[in-house]
Parts: sequence; C-alpha cells; structure tokens
Amino acid sequence: STYKVLSIDASTIEAFVALAKEYDVLIHTALQYSPEGIETEHGLTRAVLAAGREWDAEGKAFHFIYTSGTFATGITSGPVDESYAGEPFVAWRKDLDEQIISAKGTHFVTTVVRPGVVYPSSHLDMWASAARKEGKVRYLEGADSNYISVVQLDDLGNLYRQIVSHTASGLVNGSDNHPITLRQIIDKVKQETGVEAEETFPEPYAQVPTLGFFSVGQSISQQVLPSRAPDR
Repeated sequence: STYKVLSIDASTIEAFVALAKEYDVLIHTALQYSPEGIETEHGLTRAVLAAGREWDAEGKAFHFIYTSGTFATGITSGPVDESYAGEPFVAWRKDLDEQIISAKGTHFVTTVVRPGVVYPSSHLDMWASAARKEGKVRYLEGADSNYISVVQLDDLGNLYRQIVSHTASGLVNGSDNHPITLRQIIDKVKQETGVEAEETFPEPYAQVPTLGFFSVGQSISQQVLPSRAPDR
C-alpha cells in the first residue's frame, strides 16, 4: 500500500481533495494552529464530505477518519464514554464531529476520533521546556485536581490502524482507560526536568504563547474513556 503525508491550508483544499480520490482512506490528524486554522478545518470538511457523497454515488469506497479531541466532549463529573452527550468545551468541534458522522453513506465511511492529551507531544514538550527555562512548573490556579484524559502516541497510532482495518465508523474515543490528575502530570514534569518550584496562573489563554495549548486543557476536568473497540 502507498500513502502520502500532507499539510494543507485553505488555498490547497481543492487540489488535496482531488488527490485524495486516488486513495481509499484519508486520515485527518490535527488542526492547523494558525489564525486561519478553524476556517481551514471547516473548508476541508465541507470539501471532503461533498466529494465523499459524490464518490459514494459512483460506488467508490472511501474512508474519512477525522481527528477531533476531547474538548468536543466537555467537562465530565465522572467517567464517560462515546454515548455521553454533555455540553462541549469547544462547540464548533462537536458540531463538526456530528456533521462528519452523519455523512456516512453506503460506500463512504466516516469516523471521528477524539484523542485525549497525547504523550509525548509538542504541547507537553513546550510546557516542560518552559519549566526548564523558567526554573518553575507553572499551571492553572486551582486546577491540579482536575482529571486529564491522556493517550500514548503509539497506542493512538495503533487505534487508527484498527479503525482502518475494521472499517469502523462513528465516534471513537482515543484515550486510555486511566485518566490522571493534573497533579500527577505536574509531578512527572518535575521529575523529568529536575525543577522543584511551582507557580500558578489565573487565566489560561494568556499562557498559550509560552506554555502551549495544554495551558487551556488544564481548565477542564474530564474522564473520557473508550468503551467501543473499533471493530464495527
């Protein structure tokens, strides 16, 4: 089998979708973190779903796997699975997820994967690098008892392989079965960096340029579990 790894923006969506027709599976892996990122996300989704419906009518089998995130799940008061229908932390993500899932046809298969915080990842690396540079681990005030749903990078890769292998559709939570607290992550960062000092901050969004988007992720407590194996 052959594959291509591509990064796109709003100006390359049309060419990207034309290229995608030559393949059987399209895996969207990440949001583009730029001022145009959300617009690109919507534009790509509209284009892929429109093309998928056309290909479905032609009898072409095609599988679109879209990577969302647990921000679409929202805050939880305890463990939840894919059936949970609470208020999303990021509303546009949940709306987009539902559009993708409902677009499934006879030959056109759609899947939404919601990973937890991936480790190792650039988000956590940025946080740890800031700790080394500043000599202190900074985190959101009052959030150290919040639960964080996480997933190891290789485990997430294996999940995608299973989804493709079984042509699984619908929503699949991409997290492990053991959410951990922010305090546990803080202690792990301190252990790995050798930094002992801590400092809290009151507002997460202002910290994104130096600490990355995990500073925002700290503000919601969620225990998102995978209840379905990707075999259906």
